[in-house]
Amino acid sequence: MHNKNMKIPHNLRKRPAAFLFKFDLKMKLTTLILIVSLFQLQANDSYGQKTKITLTLENVSLEQVFNKIESLTDYKFIYKDSEVDYRKTTSIKVTKEQLSSVLEKLFKESNVRFRIMDNQIILKPKKEPIGLKLTLDNSSINNSIATQGIKVTGTIYDSNGQPLPGTNILEKGTTNGIQSDFDGKFTLTVKDKNATLVVSYIAFLTQEIVVGNKTNIIVRLEENASELSEVVVVGYGTQKKENVSGATSTVNFEDVIADRPISNSVTALQGAIPGLQINVGSGRPGAEGASINIRGFQSLNGGQPLILMDNVPVNIGDINPDDIASVSVLKDASASAIYGGRAAFGVILITTKKSKKGNTPKLTYSSSMSVSSPLELIEPASPLQFVQTLKDTGVDNYFSGQDTGIWIDLINQYNQDPSSIPTKDGVFTDENGQFYPLRKNDIVGDFLDDTGYTQIHNLAFSGGAEKSTYRVSLGYYDEDGIMASSNDSFNRYNLNAFLQSELSNNLTASLSTNYRASTTLNPVASYLDAVQLRTFSGSGDFTLEDGSTVPFGTPENLARHRTPGKVENRNIRLTGKLEYKPINNLTITGEYTYQNSVGNSRSSNNGVLFYSPFRFEPDPIPPTSYNRSNSDIVFKALNLYANYQQSLEDHHFSILVGMNDETNHSESFSAGIDNLISPELPTLGLGTENPTNGDSFGEWAVQGAFGRIGYNFKQKYFLEASGRYDGSSRFPSAERIGFFPSFSSAWTLSRESFFEPVKDVVSFLKFRGSWGDIGNQNIGLYPYLPTLSAYDAAWVNPNSSIRYTTLSTPGLVSSSFTWERVRTLNYGANVNFFSNKLNTTLDIYTRTVFDILAPGADLPGILGTNAPQQNTATSETKGWEFQMTWRDRIGKDFTYNLGFNINDNDAKIVKYDDNKVGLLSSFYEGQTIGELWGYVSDGFYTVDDFVEGSLNADLRNGTLKDGVVSIEGVSPNPGDAKFTDLDGDGVITDGNNTAFYTIDEATGNIVPETGPGDRKVIGNTNRHFRFGIHGGARYKNFDFSFRMNGVGKRDFYNNGQLYFPYVGEFSNVFAHQTNYWTPENTDAYYPRNYPLGGVNYGSSRRTQTKYLQDGSYLAISNISLGYSMSSKVLDKIFLDRLRFTLSAENPFISDNLPPGLNPEFGSAGGNYPFQKKFAFGVNLEF
Repeated sequence: MHNKNMKIPHNLRKRPAAFLFKFDLKMKLTTLILIVSLFQLQANDSYGQKTKITLTLENVSLEQVFNKIESLTDYKFIYKDSEVDYRKTTSIKVTKEQLSSVLEKLFKESNVRFRIMDNQIILKPKKEPIGLKLTLDNSSINNSIATQGIKVTGTIYDSNGQPLPGTNILEKGTTNGIQSDFDGKFTLTVKDKNATLVVSYIAFLTQEIVVGNKTNIIVRLEENASELSEVVVVGYGTQKKENVSGATSTVNFEDVIADRPISNSVTALQGAIPGLQINVGSGRPGAEGASINIRGFQSLNGGQPLILMDNVPVNIGDINPDDIASVSVLKDASASAIYGGRAAFGVILITTKKSKKGNTPKLTYSSSMSVSSPLELIEPASPLQFVQTLKDTGVDNYFSGQDTGIWIDLINQYNQDPSSIPTKDGVFTDENGQFYPLRKNDIVGDFLDDTGYTQIHNLAFSGGAEKSTYRVSLGYYDEDGIMASSNDSFNRYNLNAFLQSELSNNLTASLSTNYRASTTLNPVASYLDAVQLRTFSGSGDFTLEDGSTVPFGTPENLARHRTPGKVENRNIRLTGKLEYKPINNLTITGEYTYQNSVGNSRSSNNGVLFYSPFRFEPDPIPPTSYNRSNSDIVFKALNLYANYQQSLEDHHFSILVGMNDETNHSESFSAGIDNLISPELPTLGLGTENPTNGDSFGEWAVQGAFGRIGYNFKQKYFLEASGRYDGSSRFPSAERIGFFPSFSSAWTLSRESFFEPVKDVVSFLKFRGSWGDIGNQNIGLYPYLPTLSAYDAAWVNPNSSIRYTTLSTPGLVSSSFTWERVRTLNYGANVNFFSNKLNTTLDIYTRTVFDILAPGADLPGILGTNAPQQNTATSETKGWEFQMTWRDRIGKDFTYNLGFNINDNDAKIVKYDDNKVGLLSSFYEGQTIGELWGYVSDGFYTVDDFVEGSLNADLRNGTLKDGVVSIEGVSPNPGDAKFTDLDGDGVITDGNNTAFYTIDEATGNIVPETGPGDRKVIGNTNRHFRFGIHGGARYKNFDFSFRMNGVGKRDFYNNGQLYFPYVGEFSNVFAHQTNYWTPENTDAYYPRNYPLGGVNYGSSRRTQTKYLQDGSYLAISNISLGYSMSSKVLDKIFLDRLRFTLSAENPFISDNLPPGLNPEFGSAGGNYPFQKKFAFGVNLEF
């Protein structure tokens, strides 16, 4: 089946006469907006009738004619192979004739009829049977059926109300059927009311309808996206999805963003594409620190995917999510190699929304309002739990003077009757002046006491005339976070404009403008500060003897009273494009982009007096200060490329050649001053002490020449080869150029004749394979220069009392290193089942990074510096990806879809010359990236492990029995963590901290204290079995969707205060940490603790299996419910679309960590919490 468009768009609905007056008002608004934003364009509703083309083709196939018409216009042909003889040879010569006239001439002597619907040309046979014995009209129906049957009439529409001509209507289980006429109408006589009508159409989901008592049936068919020959974006061009031989994935961004209240497009893609790995580390408003990765580990020197918009690198945070049409991910070398060295670890191609020629002017507006609260919070211990922990660990006197025994009694009495103890602000002071805080305060709740609020507004105006298209959009995003005060906020403005115009028959110009302005306010407080304060700490204000108040120095008050940091970002991006078509099938394209990004950051200390929440006395007032920094980046890119396509009967060729040039210049400065004259108006010129300043700059450039050749035979067998010469300024002048080839092939088995018998089950089957090299230049700007950095020395100039400026020692550099080489081998298969209702994709890959820059030799430490970087190391990543989607219909009005994807990979160091002995503190050969070395837990030491009578009254200083394992450098006590003796020497050690044991050649036994000692690999910190689940359903005007994502396996370890109770004198205790070892609680989870977290507590917290954290999780990222007004209502209120939505963002997460600790944060803790948001949205279209 040929099907050359992704979706059949709708025409304007028929309007009543009263609409004419309203339409006049809309046109006035249209004209006004166009004058202001672009220039006046005359919209043309009859583009199809006025489109004129010139053709001179002799003895070519119909398919070649179709391809030529598609290259000259915005139209796509839709037809079935079985109904149109597209291989038929024909000739045609026309000069500036209307498209409709050209089509009439083309099909005059054929058995093909056509209909133009928006930007589609639908081809059907002229009055031809649907099936082998299928009749075309009621006159030829069997006489018995005509006499005894029921006459049924009806009309077939698409989901937008557009009639569908040529739709197949078949009485199930018979050959009795008909096709709808050009108005979508049909008449068919069926056997009786129990008959079932099977309604099918190209690229639409088939429906089955029981006739029953209905004699007039209205059918609305839903598009079946899986059946469409979807066009996907690839390097410097597009291809039909079914013809792609590389590893690519594409999502319609409308499906993933919907009406979600999010500011960053990256967040929406989490779990949407297999192999695209997105880690979000903060819930702060406007946070753009998400890490993006394609297929796991890159290089020892790092790396990231190349993100492009219009073939030019872009910061995805600069793009309004509402302006994105689709996102394509190129994963293997054959797909991404055309973009060169910056694409070594994959490419993300962003396609923005644009209008089409002939589209009537359209004004769209969407708005979303949401409220938010923390997804989950850590619960600190109560005052009693905290002080009891102190007492149980042997702390008799807290660092601020309290006697823990007295303190526990006071808290118990206060909890029973607060009025029984005289307190001030929840603090009791004894006769010696010692204070005892007794009241439980909600430090975290006070800090995060605001309900977050987000508002999103998007306005877009688009349309097209005979030779021009345009789209202008304005976006506004505003979010106030959950911290106290309004100093925790983010807002952003986006203005995007696109204009395309045909300057002549073979020359098209376009201009794209993108502007982004954002402001972020960052409070001088953090969530980590809040969770570290004890619940008895002072909160609110402290009342002085004279009745005045001073705010406690809590995070809440810091956020309210300290001047917040302010970050402003401005970005302007201009892209001009020319497309020239000098001859048939050849397009020459030139693109130039200029981008300027400016960032300003300001912070100050306004010298506010705070009261210590610990000591309940005034804190020293720090000196007032003001700091400011600025960055300015100018990026320029030029792309020139030519694309030629040709078909010779069943042979189809494509050739792409081009060049690319990119330059980047960045500058920054910073300055600061202390002791401000006016803290309320901080400026650098109004400070008197400690002036500081600094600046930096950097430049880089890349140039490349590239080419790609593609060939396919009968749309069955596909071959593609590409190559690129790349040059980078980051390497020594003699080593800057590299050549990187790639190859791919595919075989579509489902197009073979022998495959026909199984097509009812397996609708589509394609095998793919690819191999390719890409260079990696992610190594810093000037690694070939022995640079020196400046710093202030420890000694002072006696004349100026200023420390001398001193230069650091330069490192050793090599003059002969060059590109790292990233080689990818990929095998893949696309298999669709049951008339393309079930679509599946599987990819298996190996990515090897050769010539990684690393220290070139293992030099002795006495040298005093590191070995120079050379191309000496190699890493290897192996992985797989699987994706499946199901789309179907139940009955007349209910459609649904369900999708699932999962991927995994492992990376190893294959070669590393700088660490032949295998030190665990560095990379070594054979290392699995992310591996965690630790001890195997063996419970706690018990009293029975010690010689009877050797323990003192505190159960310490005993003697271990013979045969009981000991720990090197530790005198164990009951309750301490005990470990398994892996090397069999009776003592727990870390060996010599290498990965490999030394074996005694004589005995074959492990030499004691070698290798990793009693450690082994107990886990891996990398995320494994990442998955995403999505689904949706539609019933009449209601729609529902959901998205989930998660990680199947991940390990991490943290021995800090968020995971272990009371690790130090100034540490906090949390509610989930109260099950620790005591002589009365020997079956505890946590080990024995000691005063101030000392003695053996550090040994008991060493990395081990028992306290290995499980980082797997399942999160619901979005649930949405929508309602769209019916066309009847829309006609009355003169709208094309009106939709209301309710959605929940991040409403739920299921994991295995202690309460309030999110697995996305890993071993870190205290990050700004993720927020759950509940939103209401509305979408209008005129």
